[in-house]
Amino acid sequence: MSEADAEALHQAGVTALRAGGRLDEAAGALRNALVLSPGHAGATLDLAIARRGQRRFDASAELCRRAHALQPGWSDALYHLGRAHSAAERSGPAERVLRHALAADPSMAPAWEWLGQARRRTGDPTHARAAFRRAATLEPGILERWTALAAFEADHGHPRLASAVLSRPPALAPDDARAWLALSRGIERSEGPKAALPFAERALHLAPDLSEGHRQRIHFLCQLDRHQDAMTACLALLRLPNGAARQKETDRAPIFWRLGECAMRADIDVRLLPDDAFAGLAERLLALPPGQERSATAAAILNSAGTKSGSDAVPHFLGAMLARQLANAGWTPDEVERAGVLPLQDCTRFFEDEALPAPTRSALLPALGYSVPSSRAWNGWLFERLVRPAIELAVERRDIEMAHRLVTFTQWSFMVQPHTYEQARLCYERIAPPFRALGHRLRAGLGPLPPAPGRGIAFFMNTVETDPPFHLERAVNILLRNAGPWRERFAPIHLVAIDDVSDRFRDAYAAIGVTVLTPDRLPPTSSPDRILNLALRVRELGLMGVVFLNCVEGLVDLFAGMGIAPVQLFMSADFFHIDSPDVDGLLTFGSLGKWTNVIGGRTWRSVPFPFAYKALLPHPAETDLEHRAHAIRRGLLDRFDVILGSIGRPEKLSSEFLEAVARLLHANPKACFLWFGHQEPPAIRRAMEERGISDRCLFQGWVDTQLYARVLDIHLDSFPFPTGVTMVEVMLAGCAQVWMSSAAADQLSIGGSIERLMSGAAGTAEEQAVCRRIFSGQTFSGDAAEEPLFLFSTTLDGYCESAQRLIDDPALRARLGQAGRAFAECFVLDETRPSNALFGHLADMIEAKSQ
Repeated sequence: MSEADAEALHQAGVTALRAGGRLDEAAGALRNALVLSPGHAGATLDLAIARRGQRRFDASAELCRRAHALQPGWSDALYHLGRAHSAAERSGPAERVLRHALAADPSMAPAWEWLGQARRRTGDPTHARAAFRRAATLEPGILERWTALAAFEADHGHPRLASAVLSRPPALAPDDARAWLALSRGIERSEGPKAALPFAERALHLAPDLSEGHRQRIHFLCQLDRHQDAMTACLALLRLPNGAARQKETDRAPIFWRLGECAMRADIDVRLLPDDAFAGLAERLLALPPGQERSATAAAILNSAGTKSGSDAVPHFLGAMLARQLANAGWTPDEVERAGVLPLQDCTRFFEDEALPAPTRSALLPALGYSVPSSRAWNGWLFERLVRPAIELAVERRDIEMAHRLVTFTQWSFMVQPHTYEQARLCYERIAPPFRALGHRLRAGLGPLPPAPGRGIAFFMNTVETDPPFHLERAVNILLRNAGPWRERFAPIHLVAIDDVSDRFRDAYAAIGVTVLTPDRLPPTSSPDRILNLALRVRELGLMGVVFLNCVEGLVDLFAGMGIAPVQLFMSADFFHIDSPDVDGLLTFGSLGKWTNVIGGRTWRSVPFPFAYKALLPHPAETDLEHRAHAIRRGLLDRFDVILGSIGRPEKLSSEFLEAVARLLHANPKACFLWFGHQEPPAIRRAMEERGISDRCLFQGWVDTQLYARVLDIHLDSFPFPTGVTMVEVMLAGCAQVWMSSAAADQLSIGGSIERLMSGAAGTAEEQAVCRRIFSGQTFSGDAAEEPLFLFSTTLDGYCESAQRLIDDPALRARLGQAGRAFAECFVLDETRPSNALFGHLADMIEAKSQ
């Protein structure tokens, strides 16, 4: 591979960027270009632009900084850094960076426009107007410069001035439909929808198939209460040759909702609507009283569904969306079922339709709201009435890819409601039997394994490639990269991925001597199912052993039941509920060495979780993190005295944990609690409201965890399920921590490992001595602390008392944070320790099985 190859990938990424909407493709090509040429400034900046489009603003900003470091003084890099800050609503930093960009290149009109936006947000209208005018003057032929200036004038109470500004652009492009459409938006802001509508209609006259023109016209018509006309416009949009027929079902949904809204407001009989519109009638159904009328209306909508849509999938998806809306509005599962909006038999037939790809069929579940934000009652009802029967039917038909997808959705919804061992075990016991039975039937017909002794080992994983890399992907890379002297004994080493992966991923593992096997690269067998084919091909390799590394429920029982290797091991990264009779040994993370734990009466060999993943995921310098964290803290400390938080998935915030948070917030009126996640689950927010703490529980979204580890004063470890990798980041940041004992925490968490070292229950005598010395404070001060700097509680009262001590005593917080950082640096950043423990355990278990 050469610089020319890198440049070719760069240009492919640029082409995808310019095509619009192909951000993932662009990002993939640009990442691969940087693998080949890490110093390619152009590819670095274009990847920053792609990341901004993906709304990953922090990643975009960091890439812009890197591009500027590669090419100092580059005004484009500074401009896009300002854009990233602006997109993230960091107006102050955006203004500063854009001023630097314009100092380097005063002719950059887009930078002047974005500088105007930043100044407008910071409350500086005089200088904002000057920046907007400068942008329009520099590029008088660019429509966007004029509409930005006009929008500013309209927002600041100068509609006539805005209209005067907007009188210019169409003269520049009289046949440009998009110019007229942009003009209509600007006029709406200055003079309202009635004045703007003719300009949108002029755009459609010039370009009848312009979907965004139809959407804008529908918006104006609804603003003017012309709902009958809006319905007609919606239907025209759905019938566009490049519109509904080529859009994803989820992209069509806003049109359907708008149709339903218009029908409701125009008082149109729902049975006269086109079938595609019925999902938009959730509001109408909710307005009806429960009972016969509501059910009859729902039935009328669904009875005609699909006759005109031209797609069997559309009615299922729209019915699912309607059912989800009703459930979110407080309808019980039984009420939804009685209303007739979710015919379970039809959904089951849809799952069985192998003419449709498995991803399309399984996508019905998120449409139904089968996810954490929905209530446990709704998800439990879906699991028992729809999902579990569908899993059993899929396994019976040997449609393992579909069954696997259904189980995966369950793993991230009902199985974590609540996020406890008992709940995981409950789901596992309902899911595993059909997989196990199929495995045994297949083994009976496969014949004996290749003659022993085998060579090599394979690690099975579900999803191994994510962007950014998931914690477990980073961990596996570190484990296999540091096999060292064990490599020759276990070669060849395979990584078996249930999902397809990129060539970049394969090349990265090939560089460390690992072969990646995926369903798409293997020749077919007698099975048409991709996943079964993968297992059969691995069986033919004649390996000495396989490790099922956190594979989802069901697949472990299927593969182990098939008997694909002489030694079959399961390795867990969370709970210990999988209990297949065909598994020969059990491994887990959650220790600090080559330890052995007895959990639930079974022996688990444990290894340290590999935390040193920074080499796999470039991160801003620590000084930059500290600077950004200080800015966030400054904003919070204007309102609060102490910043508490728990950095982890929101489903870990159990009712017991929230009770502890409530006690602390009620006892400390000037404290706040930060929590995180992809989305804010309504059930957790309601639980906070019920406890009277919602106003001080601040949801931060999906964040840079290393940054927010420096924002918190005290990290409250969740219980009964503890935080994992993020706790190490908290310790390395020097943040004080409070821990709680639980069955999971004692075996999985860093706190549990520290407690076992401190008590002498695990580790060598030397490790125990080092741990005790660290938490006595002797490693960073002259005198030992009066009591250990380690707050590990066994009761809720003790947990709250420990946290209160830290709230009251900033000096104690600092000392405890120092101790945590010293421990993390000493025990968890050694990349070779986890690999030596893992391969040492594997050697012992394979040898024991052979005797």
